[in-house]
Amino acid sequence: MDWNSYRSKSSAVSIASIAALLFSAAATVAQTPIHDCKEYVARAMGQIDMACNRTGPRWTTSASQHSNWCIAVTPQARGNENLARQRELSIRDCRRDAGRKTMRAFYGGGHTAPLQPNAQLRADCEWYAWRALGQQDVAYHLRGWWPGQYGFPWVPCQYTGPRWFSTFSDHFNYCYRIGVSAAVETEDHERRKAIAACRATPG
Repeated sequence: MDWNSYRSKSSAVSIASIAALLFSAAATVAQTPIHDCKEYVARAMGQIDMACNRTGPRWTTSASQHSNWCIAVTPQARGNENLARQRELSIRDCRRDAGRKTMRAFYGGGHTAPLQPNAQLRADCEWYAWRALGQQDVAYHLRGWWPGQYGFPWVPCQYTGPRWFSTFSDHFNYCYRIGVSAAVETEDHERRKAIAACRATPG
């Protein structure tokens, strides 16, 4: 048997197989629809609060504009736009810390009547949890480096612990248990700070 030929063919098959798996995985992520416009807007705003030097409708800071766009399109289009935004944030080196934000739900659709206290808390905690997932999605795609402390060299960015849980219920329950407070807003801020500090290359 010609081992060089065999290895070349095996490598080609392996590369093709890996490429197929990666394409399949990407397609699976891209096909995740967002059915609720409140979720879409919260995710969008949580990501836009980390963006710098971005222009165009995708990066507008107007929650109402995102809400109006969301209402007019399909759940699939919302999911695809969310994915495009988080991937763009993860591959660009410029991400900013926009400071602490008030966790107050945006309703859209002309909703102006105040909610009852429990309903308001639920809505605000849903907003917080969806923002957290939008930020966690960016971190998932992000590969980079943090400056080490006390003179140590740069270290790979790693996002672990409760702050980076990937389930809605974890973030919602945390918020609902303690109420919308400085602690909750700090958690949102600390996620964005950690993502903003991650650099594509050390140094």
